[in-house]
Amino acid sequence: MSRFSEKTPAIIVLIIAIVVLVLVGIKEVGVPKKESNSNVSQKDTKEKAEETKEFSEIDLTGFSTKTISGETVTSDYFKEYDITMINLWATYCNPCIKEMPEIAKLYKNKPEKSNIISICIGTEKDAEDVKLASQIMKDANAEFLTLIPDEKLSKTLISHVSVVPTTVFVDRYGKIVGEPILGSQSAEEYEKAIIDRLK
Repeated sequence: MSRFSEKTPAIIVLIIAIVVLVLVGIKEVGVPKKESNSNVSQKDTKEKAEETKEFSEIDLTGFSTKTISGETVTSDYFKEYDITMINLWATYCNPCIKEMPEIAKLYKNKPEKSNIISICIGTEKDAEDVKLASQIMKDANAEFLTLIPDEKLSKTLISHVSVVPTTVFVDRYGKIVGEPILGSQSAEEYEKAIIDRLK
C-alpha cells in the first residue's frame, strides 16, 4: 500500500502534463509543416498574406557587401538576371546544411536567365562563422556566391526572416517576386519555383 501511495503523485503529475500538452497543443519548432488547403484557417491565411506583403515590399537595391571568399558584390549583380534565387541560411541550421548539395546541383543546371546566391546569417558578426560557412559550401560543392549581410541587407531582408532556411526570389531591379519559401526544398522544387517566377 505504501508503494502505491509513493507513485501516485508522480502518476498524477504525468497525467496532468499529458492533458495540458494535448489541450494546449505542441507547437513544432523550426520549419512550419505543410498543410492542405482545407486545414488552413482564416487566421493562417491572414498571417501568410501579411508575411507575403511584408516580403513583397522589400527593396534590395543599394547594398554593397563581401562574399565569404572576400569578393565585393553590390545590388547591381541582380541586373544580369531576370530572377535571382536567394537562399538565406545559417551555419547552426541542420536543414540548411542538408539542402545545400541540392541547391549546388540546381546551380549547375539552373534555368536560363536565372541565378542563385545565398546569404549566410551570422557571418556579419563572427569571423569563425565565415570559416564554417566556407567549409559547409566546400563540402556541398556549392559554387554560387555566399554573401555576408551588410547593414542594408540586415535591415531590409534579414530582419524579416523568422525561419531558416528561407528562400526569396528577386528580379533584375532587386524587388521580391512571389512568395518566400520557408524550409528546405529539393533541387526540383526550387527549379519549379524559379521557372514559375520567370513567367
